[in-house]
Amino acid sequence: MTNLVLPVKLTAQGTKWGHHFIPLTPLQASLEQTWEGFLNKTLGPEMVPEELEAIERALKKFKGVTSQKLENPYFWESWAPTWAEYTRRNLNRGLLLLNRFSCFNSCQNLISLGAGSCWQEVFLAQYCCFTSQVFAVDFSSHMISRGTVLARDRAISNIHFLLGKVEHLPFAQKTGDLVICLNVLDVIPDIPTVLGEIKRILGDPPKDRYFFLFPLNPRDRLKQKAETWRSMIRTAGLAEPVIFCLSAKNYKGQSLRLLGATNIDPLKGQLI
Repeated sequence: MTNLVLPVKLTAQGTKWGHHFIPLTPLQASLEQTWEGFLNKTLGPEMVPEELEAIERALKKFKGVTSQKLENPYFWESWAPTWAEYTRRNLNRGLLLLNRFSCFNSCQNLISLGAGSCWQEVFLAQYCCFTSQVFAVDFSSHMISRGTVLARDRAISNIHFLLGKVEHLPFAQKTGDLVICLNVLDVIPDIPTVLGEIKRILGDPPKDRYFFLFPLNPRDRLKQKAETWRSMIRTAGLAEPVIFCLSAKNYKGQSLRLLGATNIDPLKGQLI
């Protein structure tokens, strides 16, 4: 794969990866229809702009998140449910990208870091990885409880909820096939330690798949940010990533960019 940042565009018909267009398969299209219904049933209709603006005003406390806040469990106990709703569109795009990478094949152990309310992980366990084991990790006991209730109500047995910090993952060495981390890495104070933990729990090729996604700030320089993440991923010993950028809109219609890093070839759904 090229070292350039790969532009990505999602459409109802398929995905444009750089200069390549990959149409949706019938299975992918069906999963995305199911996902939309799942969101509406689990979270209810998406909030209207006025409601989201009220949340945005409340969430200004997130600006300048400090390590002290992140170390304080009461911070997330109070704010995580609201934060999950506010970032619903980003998480939605993350699930769509995962689906279009076709990276669930032969996945035995999928590990999601910073799972939050766990509704995305419950969907993965029920509809995408039903022959696999899905592990949802979060350090908020309240969030883990929410996920446990959701999975119990749906009688899902192949999902496991673990309370723990991403800096000290509760897994043995080489126990994961795919590690996903959506909207989490960018707020972690010690990113190298987390990447080192991800390297530790991933198996050897072809089992060492990872998928990271997080929003860019409007002032971030894309190429500079991409090279920073590429350097950190290489330093951690993870496989060479392809870096991609999805341009989208937020609820106000303003430009939004999501940066992703993965070692899954988007054109083949296999390791690079």
